[in-house]
Amino acid sequence: MRGLKRWKRNFYYALFDNVTLTDGEGNYTGEPKTTYKEPVLTSGHISTPMGQAMIETFGTNLRYDRIIFVDDQECPIDENSVLILDGEPQYDDDGNLLYDHVVKRVAKSFNNVLIAAERVDSGPEEEDAG
Repeated sequence: MRGLKRWKRNFYYALFDNVTLTDGEGNYTGEPKTTYKEPVLTSGHISTPMGQAMIETFGTNLRYDRIIFVDDQECPIDENSVLILDGEPQYDDDGNLLYDHVVKRVAKSFNNVLIAAERVDSGPEEEDAG
């Protein structure tokens, strides 16, 4: 039932690309910079924001806010991916992708994929603060 077209909502995902330790000119900086591939538009059933009542799906020690149901078994989203559930892809002044959710866990079954996602404020800087 969750695979019904009318229940699906569009969202973007970006796969992990690389961690670089150099600046734009190729000089070693020692500071890691995580980059992601271009965001890809897809669709799935996205749950409403939730609390701890639904935590049994992925275990009891995992913090997540939403569950995304995707009926494409070939979905490449993994635990290193980031999601843009609220709006269009945007970039900051340095060209870094701004995203609103990170993938906490992916559970694949015979005919669907469940993704646990946790909300983050704005992108890579806030991820380190939590």
